[in-house]
Amino acid sequence: MRPIKNESGRVIRLFGTVQDITEQILTEEVLREYQGRFEELYAELNKLSHAIEQSANIVVITDLQGRIEYVNPSFVEATGYTPEEVLGKNPRILKSGEQSDEYYRELWQTITSGKQWRGEFHNRRKDGTLYWEQASIAPIFDPSGHMTHFIAIKEDITERKKAEEALHLYTERLQILHEIDQSVVAARLPETIAIAAIHRIRRLIPCQRVMVMAVEADHQISLLAAASDDEIGSVEDLNIYREMFRDRPLGSGMIQGNVDLSALPHHSPLQQALYQAGMRSYLAVQLFIENELCGILHLESAVPKAFTADHIAIAREVAASLAVAIRQAQLYERSQQEISERMQAEAKLRRHTIVLEAQNAELDAFAHTVAHDLKNPVSAIVGYAEVLKKNYTSLPQDVQEEFFSVIARNARKMAAIIDELLLLASVRGMTEIDMQPLDMGRIVAEARGRLLHLIEEHEGEISLPDSWPVALGYGPWVEAVWTNYISNALKYGGQPPKVELGSEVQEDWWVRFWVRDNGPGLSPEEQARLFTPFERLHHTRIEGQGLGLSIVQRIVKKLGGQVGVESEGLPDQGCKFYFTLPRLPTV
Repeated sequence: MRPIKNESGRVIRLFGTVQDITEQILTEEVLREYQGRFEELYAELNKLSHAIEQSANIVVITDLQGRIEYVNPSFVEATGYTPEEVLGKNPRILKSGEQSDEYYRELWQTITSGKQWRGEFHNRRKDGTLYWEQASIAPIFDPSGHMTHFIAIKEDITERKKAEEALHLYTERLQILHEIDQSVVAARLPETIAIAAIHRIRRLIPCQRVMVMAVEADHQISLLAAASDDEIGSVEDLNIYREMFRDRPLGSGMIQGNVDLSALPHHSPLQQALYQAGMRSYLAVQLFIENELCGILHLESAVPKAFTADHIAIAREVAASLAVAIRQAQLYERSQQEISERMQAEAKLRRHTIVLEAQNAELDAFAHTVAHDLKNPVSAIVGYAEVLKKNYTSLPQDVQEEFFSVIARNARKMAAIIDELLLLASVRGMTEIDMQPLDMGRIVAEARGRLLHLIEEHEGEISLPDSWPVALGYGPWVEAVWTNYISNALKYGGQPPKVELGSEVQEDWWVRFWVRDNGPGLSPEEQARLFTPFERLHHTRIEGQGLGLSIVQRIVKKLGGQVGVESEGLPDQGCKFYFTLPRLPTV
């Protein structure tokens, strides 16, 4: 705008133009608003940038192909890599190989599907050392919803992992010591205690083979327990470890071993054997009880310098408890053995007492029977002898002969009683029997010869087989069995007695010999009483000594066989008495 004047210089009007600037003012206001918002966003981004840069957590941003575009200083501190060394590269440069490919495939499938993944990495730093990370990886989306990047926020948890491992090892140590203490209380076998200990030890201490050896009372080495990797195998000769028991450091309570066998210029026999077996370090911890070396805990590894100070401390703790447990178990085992031996001795004494009581009762019954049975023939002999002495000249000839017959008959009864008494003594006294093949025909003939007077007296008839099978036994005893059976058949058989002898070969390699008579037979009640010591049947019919069948049973039982009788209790059917002997094996 400008003024217009007249000739005198007076302003008579104003001249100017007007422009509409509304739009310009609005534009300036919008620009000022955007500038304020930009400054706010910039401040926010600057704050976030500083937060990421100064964060203790590791932050990594990659593109959709996994190429690194950004790492914060914590990444540099944790891995040792500079940003320039990793930008454009894949995070797999941190892989240690400790985790499977499947683990990473699952991660990639999760984040590429738009989901968040959480887990742990066991990675390798630039200097080669391993470390643990706890990670959260998620996709980044732009305002339109398109996935543009991946961001990983990770925390170095190596120290926490070490603390967890240390706690685990400590818990395992306590568990081992607790189990060994429980073994002490339970007083289990030393082998059981050692097996339980070595399997626990292998979880605490890295080793390819572990053994627990004991020193016996005779200074011999015994293996209580061993465990090893399949490719290592077990030790075949324990004598290679004998030098450790003689070695002074071990015997004086010190730890023995070697951190690297490959570095030794010379090897002892034990070290040479271990080296050839693929071992490169070993550790031996003594088992001491009251200054007495009772064994060793021996650990072997295929890796040099495998055993740390902490491993040695664990081994010493286990060895101390193991020594007490093993000694306690040995004492318990010894006490149990002594108790068992004492119980066996007591049981043997009780059995012996029972046998003695039975023998004493048997002797009482035997003495009573012998006294009773000897009394009758002795009385008869004395009586008839006295009559002959006083009236010999006045007695008729036939009466004298009858008296002499009675005396002779009773004398034979006495002789038979004495023979059976001697036989019983031999059966009871003989502990070892020489079983020989028997000539049964000759033995039966001998028995029959001893009974000729009885056969003649009872007018008996004896039938024999044409041949006999060969059995094993003791001749004099078997002859006594035949004599007793035939004698009973003649005395208790029919009138006149008909006696049949025979045998049967059984399928179980036994021979059954028998004597059959034609007497009245025996009832089941009478059969049940047979073979009882000093039991006599048919008191009213015939006088007998009551010793024979009891002795027969003793004889056959000692020869390994059995005795028995078969009878239907019918007149003229008689009885069949039998005994069994082992058959002579044929080639």
